[in-house]
Amino acid sequence: MKYRTLLLEALHLHFDEHLPRLEVGRRLGIPKSTICDLFVRFRIQGISWPLPADINPGKLESLLYPPRSATIRTEVPDVPEPVARKRTRRPNFPYEFKITLAEKSLQPGANVAQLARENGINDNLLFNWRNLYRRGLMRPRGDGPLLLPVTLAETTMVAEQPTLVMPQHSVAETCCELELPSGILRIRGSLTPELLRMLISEMKAGAQ
Repeated sequence: MKYRTLLLEALHLHFDEHLPRLEVGRRLGIPKSTICDLFVRFRIQGISWPLPADINPGKLESLLYPPRSATIRTEVPDVPEPVARKRTRRPNFPYEFKITLAEKSLQPGANVAQLARENGINDNLLFNWRNLYRRGLMRPRGDGPLLLPVTLAETTMVAEQPTLVMPQHSVAETCCELELPSGILRIRGSLTPELLRMLISEMKAGAQ
């Protein structure tokens, strides 16, 4: 490195003249990255200024820029490798076990949540088995018919009372009865002049 001969001068300007690092590099013609690297190495080595009596320019250079075989290694803590999480397999319960618990859960007064906890399964799983059993999708193995618990509830039927419908005559309908020797003459409807004349004629004929 051609700038190593300027090590002492750079340290003197920075620590004794109190010049900033970049100003030291500009004054000595040392690139910015090189001058910054110099002071970083000086700080890492823990060397004090003024230099101790046992450190001469040659030793200072060897401390700041050791040979490649003795390059300072920065220890990096070991990072544990990520461990792939295995997917938990869902337990495969025996078919008869599912049928038995589904039948018990359908018994009157059965507590589904408590029954699930007692058998070490999830509540939702037992509710699923119970639903499949009710729909006939989970049947006991065998030729026997599927029996489901049935609860009978008493219902009261209210008899309908008969409604009496009375025939009603129209208010506008007029009825006129005339007793004749041969029978009774009933005239319904509006009395027109023709009907009145016929009625009077019949009355006169009946009076003779």
